[in-house]
Amino acid sequence: MKQKFFFSVCAGIMCLLIGCQKEDADNTSRNENIIKANTVLYFNEENPTVYYDIETNEAITLDGYIVCDTARLHGYICYDNQGHYSHMECESLGNNCGRAVEYNQNHEQVRIGMWCKDGNETIVDFQVVA
Repeated sequence: MKQKFFFSVCAGIMCLLIGCQKEDADNTSRNENIIKANTVLYFNEENPTVYYDIETNEAITLDGYIVCDTARLHGYICYDNQGHYSHMECESLGNNCGRAVEYNQNHEQVRIGMWCKDGNETIVDFQVVA
């Protein structure tokens, strides 16, 4: 009896996991841009059309462009002990943080995140949804 219950629970969990994986695959196949590994980018004020992956520092070519909304928030960039980007925090009333939207070449919205200015660089985090 215990074995039947155990196998029933295992079978249920497997079905759930397979269903979740299929759903994730279906969602990403609808919009190829979401598959991008570079969810956190940065750019320099001197050349705001060139984006860099924050982990690899490699230049990234987007299929479109990013629009950083007017800053209405105060933000902080947080780094881990090795100096790598960890996350950003945006609070009310400020002038260095706001919503960022990536658009494709057809001017269709691809993804939404937040941006925060850190010195001459602006970090755009698409893991953070506004």
